[in-house]
Amino acid sequence: MYFELALNIIITDVLCWDTAKEQPTKPGLFGTTRAYTIAVEEQARKTLHAHILVWVDGFNQKRERLHGHDINHRQTAANDISSTIDSIMTCKLVSDNNNLRNAQYYFPHPCRISTMKDRLKPRIVDDQRLRHLRYQDSPDKMFAYCEHCTYSWTSEEFIGSFLINSGRAPGLTQFPDNGTRRLKAMTIQYQRQRGLHKPLDPTVIDAAYNYHVHTTSCFGKHGKKKRKCEASTCRYRLPRRKKQRTTIQKSDDTIVRWLKWDGTSTHRFIYEFNVKRGVYDQFQNVSCPAISHSKLSCNTNISPVTPGPVAQYQFKYHMKGCQEEEREPYEKLLEQKGRIVAKISEEDATDRTIALQKVLYGAFTHQSTNIIAAPLASFLTRNKERFLFSHTAAFCPLRDLVTVLDDGEINASIQFHGKQPFMRCEALNYLCRPGELEHLSPFDFFRDYETIRRTQRNAEQLLDLVISSRGHPATRKNTTANSIVSWASGSGTCEK
Repeated sequence: MYFELALNIIITDVLCWDTAKEQPTKPGLFGTTRAYTIAVEEQARKTLHAHILVWVDGFNQKRERLHGHDINHRQTAANDISSTIDSIMTCKLVSDNNNLRNAQYYFPHPCRISTMKDRLKPRIVDDQRLRHLRYQDSPDKMFAYCEHCTYSWTSEEFIGSFLINSGRAPGLTQFPDNGTRRLKAMTIQYQRQRGLHKPLDPTVIDAAYNYHVHTTSCFGKHGKKKRKCEASTCRYRLPRRKKQRTTIQKSDDTIVRWLKWDGTSTHRFIYEFNVKRGVYDQFQNVSCPAISHSKLSCNTNISPVTPGPVAQYQFKYHMKGCQEEEREPYEKLLEQKGRIVAKISEEDATDRTIALQKVLYGAFTHQSTNIIAAPLASFLTRNKERFLFSHTAAFCPLRDLVTVLDDGEINASIQFHGKQPFMRCEALNYLCRPGELEHLSPFDFFRDYETIRRTQRNAEQLLDLVISSRGHPATRKNTTANSIVSWASGSGTCEK
């Protein structure tokens, strides 16, 4: 229930969306929301989390201006997007001005320079060694080192030393604190406080939820089934180099063919966004402080989506199936059951035991394709599915609409009323829509109205299709405008 409450807060107060009216109530945190999709799935511990895609008014136009011919327009668009990103997203943990000014005091260690104030700040390894830290089997884990001696830190040791010696996490003895989970306990205690209280140090929340530690999920399926000559790298490409400012740059110098929704294509570069990142924040996920640092106190991996590979990955991951992951513990149970059944000797086998074997195998096989844990099962009892959408789904034949307007060939189906055939084209239903519905968009029309058979009983309750210059296949040639008779009582009127 807490998860659903948090999700409802995101929809109503962050995205500012009215689910009943299917429209925004006001500009939200990211701008005016035009649409969203949410996919709910289980994590490894079977707790629920959501993947959310948000369409923001005006953002697509800014992205398109990055491909314009005018260099000034491209630069203006890049500056606007960078400013938007900086106002919403961050990957800051250690590298603020106060921390950098006194950095040497947060990393005590045996050093030939005994006076802390005379020591230099820890230095991060070079870019090549940072890239090595992305590999699953990298033998060298060094992240930072002292320039005066040979002392070094891994990324976890570095952040742990900072949290402990800066006094931001009282009682913390190590990082990650998977045993005591003191950081998450502090955030939970903060969530339980009612009313206005002193806010929790954002560093505690970011260290507990937004700091990246490599796990098996970082390397995906290829991390378990890779070739001997291949080395698996973190799919989040962490750690990353520091960035003094947010940049928008070409992923490479390759011009790719860009397919549009209507089948046409153009050629353009693929751009990627790089969020500003401090010198000590190479392992920090990009998060949304407005959400993470609130009472929700949660992990918020956030990313601006660019058309191309990034958009394809985001959408496919958003809709990915989870059954293969869920079946792993189930397969162990099935294997154990098979061993138990195999121990039944032929002499001990009876009609009853054989029938029981078949029933068990049938039940296990059937259930193995639909496996969910209790949290998701509870969620589904209150929701029809694990996918939530901002709008009611409606099929819009956009390509056929464009083709008809260009006098091209369209898709149509032949249907029968009795023995009388007639042609049905959804695009023409919209183009020949009644005058009362002239103001509707294709989506609103196909969502709220349908074309049905006219009879003597319902004729007065329906709106008539309008004959255009192109005509409508469900009308006779000799009919007049606003007085349509369908072929063989086929489709010819609209009803809400």
